[in-house]
Amino acid sequence: MGFNRNYEYETRYNIQKGVVVDEQHYQNYIKKSSLVEENPYYEIALYKVIMSNFNGDLFPALANKRLRVSLSILPNADGQIDSLEILGWAIDGKKKKPFAANHPYVKELKRCLALVPDWEVSFIRGKIEKNLVSIALWNKKGCRSTPWNEKNYDSIYIVQKYYALKTFPLQYDTRLYARLLRFLPVNGLRNYTAIWELANERLYLKSIRLWNDPKPFPLEKIFPEARPGEPIEASWYNGEIVCKLGKEISNSTAYNPPELFCAFKLKKGRLISPPAD
Repeated sequence: MGFNRNYEYETRYNIQKGVVVDEQHYQNYIKKSSLVEENPYYEIALYKVIMSNFNGDLFPALANKRLRVSLSILPNADGQIDSLEILGWAIDGKKKKPFAANHPYVKELKRCLALVPDWEVSFIRGKIEKNLVSIALWNKKGCRSTPWNEKNYDSIYIVQKYYALKTFPLQYDTRLYARLLRFLPVNGLRNYTAIWELANERLYLKSIRLWNDPKPFPLEKIFPEARPGEPIEASWYNGEIVCKLGKEISNSTAYNPPELFCAFKLKKGRLISPPAD
């Protein structure tokens, strides 16, 4: 995306026998997507909207698979999709034959593409350029619970100590996470934080706060069985929880020595290995 080898101001000359017989002047420019206002790294924000919404848990065959798609998208002047071409699919790095238009993967992809508010539009020499995009739609079960370029982490209470989480348990099951996505200010970008608690050897969701709302989000909107004020047992979660004592997380060991970290494993939301710190 962008100008590549094209210049913002460009003049093209038609020269015959050493004489300029014609010249064309162009002002090339890019109309940014509105996603830039939410995230200056447009392509990262674009991928997040599509990847976060792709509900891979709907497809049992993808439980231990990686799914990637390559696209050619021609937007109109307003940034809406004028034409879409699926260039190819790959599962675990191996190219697959094109899926039919009514294939579940294709339908789910198009649903996610429709959630992108608008695309970047490059006007080059008076014409709109195609956007070539390659997206890792799915990276095995639980891939959405792994932080990817995030700044607002969840937090957890363990034996009255406050930790910052390096995982997102609510996003482990994308069918569950899909219930929350429609309430987020920008559908697909991580505009929420959650507070958890490890108690009685079980993981509980205590509260959720949306990005633009100081009040706790009603858990019963995504958990119909929830009672106001009561935590939700995270019975959907399997895997390791890694957290750090305090509010901030950094990958630098200079600022985060190992003794400040805590790790434990869960199966169906229940502790199977004690917290190690």
